[in-house]
Amino acid sequence: MSLAEIEADIRTAFDFHREQRRGLPVFGLEHGLDAERVQEAQNALGRMVRSRAVESIFQAFPLSVVACSSEVGYDYRGTGTDFWPKLEAEIAAEITESGRQAHTRAFLYAHKTFGLKAPPETPWTRNFRHIAWPITNAVASREIHRPLALALRRSMTFALGGASILELVERLKIEARSQQNTRLIEWLQHTDVVSALVSRLLDLPVEENAVETVSLDRIVADLEADPIARRSVASASEKLKTANRKPAVQPFRFRVVPDVGSFPRVTLQVPIMEGPEREAIERELAKFGGRISLADGGCELVSSQLSPGSELEVQISSLHSLLSGSKDLLSGVNESEELVDRLRKLMPSVSDPMVLVEEMVPGHFGDWNSKRKIPRGRRVLLATSRIIAEPEGLVCLAESEGVHFLEIQLSSAKGLLHLNRAGAAMEHEQPYEIMGGIAIAEGIAGPVYARGMPVLLRRTGVGGSGEWIVRSNAVGQLRLGANHVAATLDDAPDHQEIQIETGEANATTIVSFTSVDETARPLSVQLEPSSPSVEDIQRGQLRLQISSPMDLKHVFVSITVESSGVRLASASTKIDTIPATIGSGSELIRELAKALVRAAPDRVGHLNLEVSLHKIWKRRWRLDWDPVEVNWLNNDGVWHALSDDSELEISRSEAAAPLSRAAYDDPDSQSSTYRVLIPTADGTPVYLGAICDGPEALRPGDIDPQLPGKIARTLESGEDIVSFPEAVNGYLLWSVARPVHPIASLASRAVAGRIEELIVEQLCGSAWLEAERRSQISAGSLFDVVAARAIETELAAGGELPPVPTSLQKLLARSLADEMQSAWPQLSADLLDIDFDKFAEEMDGAVANTYGVLADHLEGEEAEAFRDVDPYSEPSQWQSALRSAVDRMSGSLLSRMILPAERGDQLQTWDFSLPEAQLVSLLADIHTDRSPRGQKQWITAPNIQDCLHLWTEPSEVLRSEEWLTSLARFLQDRQTARAVRYAALRYRAARSMDARHG
Repeated sequence: MSLAEIEADIRTAFDFHREQRRGLPVFGLEHGLDAERVQEAQNALGRMVRSRAVESIFQAFPLSVVACSSEVGYDYRGTGTDFWPKLEAEIAAEITESGRQAHTRAFLYAHKTFGLKAPPETPWTRNFRHIAWPITNAVASREIHRPLALALRRSMTFALGGASILELVERLKIEARSQQNTRLIEWLQHTDVVSALVSRLLDLPVEENAVETVSLDRIVADLEADPIARRSVASASEKLKTANRKPAVQPFRFRVVPDVGSFPRVTLQVPIMEGPEREAIERELAKFGGRISLADGGCELVSSQLSPGSELEVQISSLHSLLSGSKDLLSGVNESEELVDRLRKLMPSVSDPMVLVEEMVPGHFGDWNSKRKIPRGRRVLLATSRIIAEPEGLVCLAESEGVHFLEIQLSSAKGLLHLNRAGAAMEHEQPYEIMGGIAIAEGIAGPVYARGMPVLLRRTGVGGSGEWIVRSNAVGQLRLGANHVAATLDDAPDHQEIQIETGEANATTIVSFTSVDETARPLSVQLEPSSPSVEDIQRGQLRLQISSPMDLKHVFVSITVESSGVRLASASTKIDTIPATIGSGSELIRELAKALVRAAPDRVGHLNLEVSLHKIWKRRWRLDWDPVEVNWLNNDGVWHALSDDSELEISRSEAAAPLSRAAYDDPDSQSSTYRVLIPTADGTPVYLGAICDGPEALRPGDIDPQLPGKIARTLESGEDIVSFPEAVNGYLLWSVARPVHPIASLASRAVAGRIEELIVEQLCGSAWLEAERRSQISAGSLFDVVAARAIETELAAGGELPPVPTSLQKLLARSLADEMQSAWPQLSADLLDIDFDKFAEEMDGAVANTYGVLADHLEGEEAEAFRDVDPYSEPSQWQSALRSAVDRMSGSLLSRMILPAERGDQLQTWDFSLPEAQLVSLLADIHTDRSPRGQKQWITAPNIQDCLHLWTEPSEVLRSEEWLTSLARFLQDRQTARAVRYAALRYRAARSMDARHG
């Protein structure tokens, strides 16, 4: 394509954007050319400049100049002095001073004709007036990608729900000024561009036409290719989502009285609803006479019974249908879609068995859907539609309509086992309990209840026999017998201080009361940022929002940072009233920041932040560290790692011994080997800052990692034995190291691939590894695998066919796959769809054509022998080869090695083009855990995600907390390790990802 044609295409693109923008500027990067045509434009421009005056060429093709120059501006990372050498290198021609003037005139022409973006008036653009044009027209050059991402993360420190994009941009500007980043500050003046890019990064609606979608996608992809920038954007996005997140809605609750006459009584208790929500439901119910039926007529919802605590009768037969799963509470509700949508949020989940815990009134039980442990002293029932195979530890209280109400004997081990199997557990026994009412929150010195409902105090059988003395500021003193319940506590005051004297100990609690209309928020502390780093606290950029359902006076607040039980920094103060906000400029935060700076904690340790209210209510958060930004400089062959203007220590790991480390103290002697260089910050290796270097010419034997011969499924190493942590650390290091040239990339992948096999053997076993080597589950296409199988079975090599020289073996496989695809373009994995007589004929022809291709690389009689090939194979042989290839591609050989067999069968049928998060969820759903039901799972969904990342995105593993502990769990569960490995191989194949290494 000629430069004139390219110029015309750019003109068309700019003209289109000018019409669409309606006054907003067009950018030079929106030229509409793909990478190949940009290269054509640069080559053509360079050829003309080398043969004619640069001024005349730039004047004749101004839009091509704008496009090529804007591309250089996008990749630009300098200070203003090295732009011209980069542009000259791209077009392979010198640009004189007069050429630079013509370059700027080209941009001015595009500005006047198409509304191209003009540089803002700033000191930098005045000093670099020529290159200001292409850098401005790059939309967002690479030099501001990481500073923008970091500023975005820090600006979300004060993220507020519902903030507009313009508010977020203004906060970005404030953060950029605080960081004194001149280039970012200047770029942020382009509000329309900033709004579009930030909206795209934070998954917010993007205003149309501000920037071309293709350019935005390119910028986002390049920005997220930087691990530090990607993590910062993810953190900012999460903080914004947290700020916008609404509080959870409390559902209806099942309540049961099992011994009312001859029939148990089952009801649904109405929860507290916000006024607008309740009014909306009442309006919808009014359209249908004020009532509808739930559970196909088994329960009636009436608008007059929507006050908190009201109970709706439920038929036992309907409860049976709910427990068995044949119906749900909204079955038969079809009066109004809006009503169904609102009720769906309020309906309780139902599982069989349903756990019911005794409430305020003896013999009255409520469903227990909380993850908290059940208080000791409560009776516990199971409601089930099933027959319990081993009823020991259970007592049947009632049976009606196929529903069994069984009391758990909590004093027996069998009874507790039934409770654990139902997914619940008991907590340690307390000497007393406060019952009834509607609990709103746990205050700093006791519970908070809603007004209008009786709240009682009862003994639990612990704390000594005989009468207890109970003192209250509301009712005075009373004596509480073993079988008595204390007086109603909700009388007059806002709170009651209860003092209890037992036969063995004394206890004090404060029970508070508040109107439901005041607030439904629990006592809580929210941090800004929601996931603060250690550096955030050291910079004094921490903010606390303390919420409470009522005003609390004179609250003592303490903040502590500790590591492994050792206090590193702390600060405390007394707040007159909460709810309250403690800002970053407060004396409390400043004192904490100074103390943590003085402590100078190592990055090696795990730090925790603890906030304490009144030394009773406490909450902890895990603290992360800011990513270490590493810049590498090569000075006369010696590498230097810099961060924040200080030089970091460097260690090395060589390809010959990739699991070993040594100091980078004799750089010259290592120039002939491939190695990974690892920077160390504050005593901690920074894997994500590592690079891989070595010779730029590859020789046989250069990449030959020597690994110990023995492996162990342990966390400890020995002589000539590789431990699991050693193997994983080496694998991650060689996987994430950034290569400095393409051959170094090949070396790092090859080394990591060898270590990967070692880890696969540790986790999945040697039999699995051997089967994985035979399988081609990660191959690029089915044609590749059929070709390989045809060569193995002498359908396309050996036998009566001429021998293929070793030098042409790879060409044989590659050409055969291509010829097969040309002969039979739509190759189906379903063998029933194929006419194998016709298929065999076409495949034999593909073999003949392949040998014709090989003949072109031979001479004389040998070439003639290859051209005379006329193969014939039975259709059954090609059918067998295709069936074997399909088995390899689908991994059936591997899936049959996964237990239980149902899990392997399910895995083989999945669509592995699904998003990663959905794949993790599916793996968790079919997971069979080694822990008994009801106990804490040995392997959870986050563990599965870590293991999947190990094989598909190793750098993400390093962003997980306690990743080594998480991965080590799979040493004790080989079947789940195999399931995740199988899923990872299919996931990579579905995305045409090469096996990551080698």
